[in-house]
Amino acid sequence: MNRGKRGGRILLWGGAAFAVMVGCYSAPLPITAIAPPVERLTTSNASPADLEAGREIYLSSSKCARCHTPKPIFSFAKKEWAYAIIPKMSKKAELGHEEYEQVLAYVEAASSVLPPQTK
Repeated sequence: MNRGKRGGRILLWGGAAFAVMVGCYSAPLPITAIAPPVERLTTSNASPADLEAGREIYLSSSKCARCHTPKPIFSFAKKEWAYAIIPKMSKKAELGHEEYEQVLAYVEAASSVLPPQTK
């Protein structure tokens, strides 16, 4: 194969890969969409102080966000948080019993809050 054709193919594949990467990019969600403020949570029996403490733990770089960026809470159902995610992740984040209960109350309340629509 001559070098001109090979160089053209490399350029074509490189351009295609770049186009796919740019097309798949989406702007990061604001923190208020990832973890809604307590004021937006209306369906919880927990106290506002416990919900706020749970949100702070969820966003804390020394607890839940120590190993990864916070995931959008609305991405998972209430049952997923309660039975799969929080039990497993609380061990990794080394949450105490009270912290566990606060985070659980917060994510259960926040899991039904949809993010604001962007235009």
